[in-house]
Amino acid sequence: MIDDNPPDWHHATCSPNIVTGVANSESVSAAVCPIAGQQGTEAATPAIDYSNEVTGTSGVPSTGDWNLDGIRSIAAATNISGKSIADQLVARGKSWKSYQEDLPASGADGVNVGDGLWSNLDKATLVNFATDFTALGLSPAPSIVGLYAAKHNPFVYFQSVQSGQDSRNSLRNVVAFDGMRGLYADLATGNVPNYSLIAPNQCNDQHGRGNAGPFCLYDSNNQGTLVGLNPAAMAQGDREVHNLVEAIHSSSVWHQGHTAIVIVWDENDYSVGIPNQAAAIVDTNYGATGVKCL
Repeated sequence: MIDDNPPDWHHATCSPNIVTGVANSESVSAAVCPIAGQQGTEAATPAIDYSNEVTGTSGVPSTGDWNLDGIRSIAAATNISGKSIADQLVARGKSWKSYQEDLPASGADGVNVGDGLWSNLDKATLVNFATDFTALGLSPAPSIVGLYAAKHNPFVYFQSVQSGQDSRNSLRNVVAFDGMRGLYADLATGNVPNYSLIAPNQCNDQHGRGNAGPFCLYDSNNQGTLVGLNPAAMAQGDREVHNLVEAIHSSSVWHQGHTAIVIVWDENDYSVGIPNQAAAIVDTNYGATGVKCL
């Protein structure tokens, strides 16, 4: 999938593209059919994807991708199994959790966006409680600030997790940073799963600005343009990573067995005029240190 659409929650009759071979982008307004475990053909992968290109580079289109004609793309693979890493972990007797900052306490089921307290499921209830952003000199916004976003929580796109037929592999494994079963509580007790996905909210993940509503519309130059690189959003993301890594290092689990922290970005800022290069940093409590791979 090459869009940010939320999952089609508990839709038992739709067919995922792993079965149909039809890319989700051909129906960009539709929710994403839950990915099931049938064997099939995946959707073709763009050879070069410039969907997020900001300014464009010489000779390169500024928007879109290069797979629209079905030729300039990486061919779809066949005999693909729609099993997630969660399915595979549970099959081996391992555990997993998806820690999502500002996930509402009600949980992930049916939640596309949330602000830690409310979600899109509460929008009708909150119609009279929307924040008056005009008092802050900002444009009006929906009543729900999009801090948590399902698009950054890949597990909810899988049918097995949505259905929860296996209690070890369900939406119950998706929790917030805070709370009795949250990230910081688990680190404090050392009761962490074998595999953890930790996703900051959209104000702390260096996207910031429009993705998470007016509260994240940082503009450190005070120009009101909100274009290009944004040092304030970058600094906030750096602080978030620092706090998370320090919390893990302070946990008893960091001093047991073999543990690794993988910090990865999904893309660079396309406005800088170079091909997309994303960084990955691996921090382990064992083995060699100071290794660099380019």
